[in-house]
Amino acid sequence: MSRPTEDEVLAAFAQSRGLSPEHRINRLKRDLPGVEDDQIAWVLERERYQRLFESAWGRSPINAQELDTYSGPTKHAVYCGNSLPGTKLPADHYLVHNHVVPVNPLGLNGFRAWVTDDPDKLVECHCDFGGCKNAKVNLHYRLRRNKDV
Repeated sequence: MSRPTEDEVLAAFAQSRGLSPEHRINRLKRDLPGVEDDQIAWVLERERYQRLFESAWGRSPINAQELDTYSGPTKHAVYCGNSLPGTKLPADHYLVHNHVVPVNPLGLNGFRAWVTDDPDKLVECHCDFGGCKNAKVNLHYRLRRNKDV
C-alpha cells in the first residue's frame, strides 16, 4: 500500500461531508487503506480552516492557494480581507480585531479583522468597528491585553 497524495485524501474526505468527524475518519481509512495518521490530522485541520474561511468570506475558497493567502494571525484564524462577514457566524466562530484604532475601510492604517474558532484570550468589544459595513451583524471581540486581567 502506498501513501495517498494530499489531493486523494482531500477528495476522499470531501465525499463524507455531513457525517460526524469519527464517521468521516473511519470512511477515509476504509476508502484509502494507505492513509496515515499525519494525513488524517492534516485533513481535519484543513477542514477546520476551510470552515473559518467560509465564515469570514461567505463562500468557499477558490483553491488551496486562496485558503493559504488569508491565514490569520493565529493558527486557527482567517483574515476577513477588506470587509466584515455579512451573515451571522456559527456559534463556535468569533469575529476579532486587532489593537489598532478601528477605521473604515478595514485594512486602513493596519486595522485588521479575522474569524477564529479559538475563544482563548478574547474579550468582548463594544466599539463600532470604525463604522465598517456589517459591523452590527456579529458580536465582536478583541485580544485580551495584560491590563485587562
